[in-house]
Amino acid sequence: MEDLVYLQMVGSRNKEKERKINQLLEDDRKKVLELAIPDPDEELPFHLLYVLKKIKIWFSSRCRDIEIYNLW
Repeated sequence: MEDLVYLQMVGSRNKEKERKINQLLEDDRKKVLELAIPDPDEELPFHLLYVLKKIKIWFSSRCRDIEIYNLW
């Protein structure tokens, strides 16, 4: 499986908030890689797609009060 590419928040005036968001993104990326079970018949495993969708919903609900660009 190829490495996942994920975006980080940059250019924020609040460096502590930026660091926390970047850490959340890194933690989420690690969770996805741990949960994904490769399926040899698919380019992207169905399980991985499901987990990515769940993380997107979870992340957007956690960051409502933070000005951030659409990452997905």
